[in-house]
Amino acid sequence: MLAARRRVAGWYAELLADVEGLELPCSDEGGDERGWFVYVVQLPRGVDRDEAIVALRERGVQSKPYLPAIHLMSYYREAFGHREGEFPVCEDVAARSIALPFFPDLAQSQAEKVAEAVGAVAQSLRGSRRAAQATS
Repeated sequence: MLAARRRVAGWYAELLADVEGLELPCSDEGGDERGWFVYVVQLPRGVDRDEAIVALRERGVQSKPYLPAIHLMSYYREAFGHREGEFPVCEDVAARSIALPFFPDLAQSQAEKVAEAVGAVAQSLRGSRRAAQATS
């Protein structure tokens, strides 16, 4: 199972490498190998994560928000008074992170479909964002 997950992660890494602004999981180093259980990417800055999830779904690709900003969850807000802006890096990563379809039996053709959709959605939403900024 670990080898199959590693294979799927490798496909995604290759297929998504050229998507402008998309941040992929870091590579394993020093002989360490992760036990892949999820494949999370960070969308390019300026791409709305929720719009991207809807656009991916419209292309037949399920994805989910991932890595919430823990300090903004209600318990931490109420118990410790945390507010937006305290941890800007965490908030940025949380706002751009999505989990892609990922399971050991994912076929290479399915990974290709996901990668094609992610690239098209990222480009489309970045383009619509630029167009909106240019007209305002």
